[in-house]
Parts: sequence; C-alpha cells; structure tokens
Amino acid sequence: MTVPFPAQPMRRALLSSIPAQTSVLPESCYLYVPRLHTRALSFDTMLVRGVRGSGKSVWWAALQDRVYREIIWQTLGYQVLDVNAEVFPGFGEISNPNAYPGQDILAQLLGSHDARDIWWTVVFAHVLDETNRQQTGPFGNPLAPWQDRVAWLVGHPEQRERILFQLDKEFESQQRRKLVLFDALDRTSNDRRSRLRLLRGLLQVLLELRSFRAIRAKAFVRPDMLDNPEVTSFPDASKIVTNDVRLSWSRTDLYNLLWQHLTNAPEGGDVFRENYVEHFGGEEWSFVTTAGIWQIPNTLRNSDTRQEKVFHAITEPYMGRDHRRGLPYSWLPNHLADAQGQISPRSFLAALRNAAELSSNDEGPALSSASIKAGVQAASDIRVQEVVEDFTWIQPTLEALRDLVLPCMFEQIEERWHAENILARLEQSEQKPERLGDGFGGLRRELESLGFFSRMYDGRVNMPDVYRVGFGLKRKGGIKPVR
Repeated sequence: MTVPFPAQPMRRALLSSIPAQTSVLPESCYLYVPRLHTRALSFDTMLVRGVRGSGKSVWWAALQDRVYREIIWQTLGYQVLDVNAEVFPGFGEISNPNAYPGQDILAQLLGSHDARDIWWTVVFAHVLDETNRQQTGPFGNPLAPWQDRVAWLVGHPEQRERILFQLDKEFESQQRRKLVLFDALDRTSNDRRSRLRLLRGLLQVLLELRSFRAIRAKAFVRPDMLDNPEVTSFPDASKIVTNDVRLSWSRTDLYNLLWQHLTNAPEGGDVFRENYVEHFGGEEWSFVTTAGIWQIPNTLRNSDTRQEKVFHAITEPYMGRDHRRGLPYSWLPNHLADAQGQISPRSFLAALRNAAELSSNDEGPALSSASIKAGVQAASDIRVQEVVEDFTWIQPTLEALRDLVLPCMFEQIEERWHAENILARLEQSEQKPERLGDGFGGLRRELESLGFFSRMYDGRVNMPDVYRVGFGLKRKGGIKPVR
C-alpha cells in the first residue's frame, strides 16, 4: 500500500529531531512560538504561570539568547520583547553564582535578610551601569559575596532608590530595555516555608517594578505555588497575580510543534517536505527557509483540517478497528491532557518519539495505533516521575489506589485511603498537601485543583490517562496501566 509519507523516513525524522532527553533549550530550528504565548513573551508581562513541561524554562532560556529572540520577533513582531533588549537571569535551574545566589546561598541569606531585599539585590546587580557600579560598594566587584551586596543594599535604601530612578529615566530616553528573568522557583529551597517566603518576596519586587518603564522582571511560576495565601499576603498583590499570563497549548499548536521538528529533521526532513508539497500543498505552498531554518507553510500552520489529514497520512486511520475507537489526531492530545485540559508539549513529543521507537511496520503508515498507545504509556510514566518530584505526597496517595477501576464513587477511594492510613502518613511527611486539614474531602479537592482528579456529572471520580496509566489505575476499555 502506497502512503504519502513512507514509514522508515518518517520514523527517522521523528527519532532524529525529538531528543530522548529534553534540555532547557531546544535547537533553534525546533523552536516553535505559539501565538497564544504572545503576552507571556512581552516586556511588560511580569508573571507567567505554567504547569511542568509547558515551556517556562524554554522561554526563560530563549529570551536570554539574541538568536532565539530574533525567531520570536519574526514570528510575533512588535508585541513581544525587543530583540535589542538586555536580558539577564535572576534565578534558574542551572547554577550561576555570578548572576544569582543558589539554593545554599539563599538559605544563608534568609537567615538574616528579608526575601524582598534578596531579590532586589539580584535585580539591582543586573541593571547597574558601569558608572554606578563604582559608587555602590560591593556591586563594583562581580565576585563580591551576595551577603555583602544584600547588606549594602539594605543599608543604603535612599541611594538605591535614586540610582534606580535615574537609570530608568536614562534607559527610557535611550530606548533601552533591561529585563531580569526568574524560573525554577521551586528549586530555591528544599524547605517549603523558605520557598514561600522567597516567592512572596519576588512578587513584592515585581509589584514595585510596575512603576518603572525601562526596567522589568519576569517570573515563570508553577500555578500551585501561587495557591497558598501566604504568598500573596501583602498589599496590592492582586495587581500582579490577576495580571498574569498562563502558558497553554492548543491542539493546533501541539501539532505545529511536531511539524517544526519534522520539517527540520536532519534525517527524513527532506522526505516530509517534498511529500507534503506533492500530496497536500502544491508548489505555491512549498517550504521556505529563514536564516537556515525551514518554516512551516501557513497552509499547514493555520488549518486544523489540513493538520488532521497530514497526521493521518503518518498514522493508521483509527485507534482501533473503526472510527468508534477514535481518530489518532484528536485521540493523542486528549489522552495526554490533565483534568483541567492542560497538555504538556514535552509529553506530546515524548509520546511521539516512543511511538516511533516501537513501530516496525514498513509497508503501512509510520505510526500504528498500538505504537501510539504505547507512546502514551511511556509519556504517562515520564509525567508521573516528574510530578512525584514536584509533589512527593502524590506517590503514596495515588499508589494506594493502584488497580482501582475508574470512574468510581469517591467512597471507594476513601476506603483505600483509610486502609492505607493515608492522612496520618501525609501528616508526618515533610511535604503536605495544602488542604490536608480538611480530611479526605480536602485531599480530593487538592487533587482536583492540580488536575489529577475530575468530578463527573453523577459525582464519580475520574482521572485523566496521562496520570491514570502511570499510577497503575484501570479503566474499562482504556489504555492498560504501566506496571
């Protein structure tokens, strides 16, 4: 059987373009910029929320690199950060003691300083020009201890304010922009109380920077970290929190991310481009390059209908014997979404890479329905490992439900939790769910707020496959759980 996209080249394209291990920043040719993220990438948006794997660290790293800022600018134009802006890291997953204090230094600083003063020190260190560095004690030495810098800033509040006020005016008149980026804020401390203090202090700094025109900070934060009332317990916190932007991915954007990889794949990319033009595009809609990067044709980028046809030329037509088992184009993202409909692009790509690894048929399409299901299993396993790192209390809570058949009445879940003495175990753990004090009902609401549980119209509890499969729960007719 002849197919538009031959199996072997397409699998090579998937495997050569989607890395087995994700990094903070993909190669520039694979960077896809969703229009939904326009506000998140602007100079004036200061708080960006996103679940793990939604792209927070990618944008944190990309905005620091002029090459990537050029790609973002070419895609979204004047609405996003100026290519010529000066961008600095204020905190991130990668250690950089010259740019910001790491976890151990932060722990030491918190022993004698307010979190707000610590983050103001980081911002101050980045925005100073050379003239002012010589007038600000330890800030003139790039290797000066952070302890000395914070102490100087605390001891010279008026000088700090005057310098920042003057710099902001100068930068504005010179059309310069300085932006300090904060990411991986769950890594600031192993201690929950310290993390909350540091996040609260950073939000205070963001609020105070709203009055500046040429100096800004931007924080990429997990949504659950902002749920604790302690974090926003300061005047006018709502001005920051209610003006946030959420990183979300539509189905069209997820598939555009896939086309970006296939189009630029070192192996099989040429086959994808040529066969797309032959079977779906036509010469007037062929691929073009910009700075050596192949661009997705607008005919593919903007059409959900065309995307579905192209993807189904790579896969089998159905997820089973007929359409009642689902169509691959909609089935795949639906089974990777959490209970709030959020889909991690990292999980999406992981599922496709694993599906390519597990497919072997060379006569038909590149991806079989069985391999796509196995890819979702693998992506679910990866997703579970990630969330357990973020929420250690999730592991015993959901492990107690292994082999339970969903959807089910909540009473069945309570019975399991009661038998495993979950409330007492969680009470003794270092990390606890916020609503633990409200008993089983509070634990249920916590899992709902994080996207693990959903409540059906008849009151039964369900769980999205992206978590259900990895945690070993069952569903009649559903993907088999990971063992």
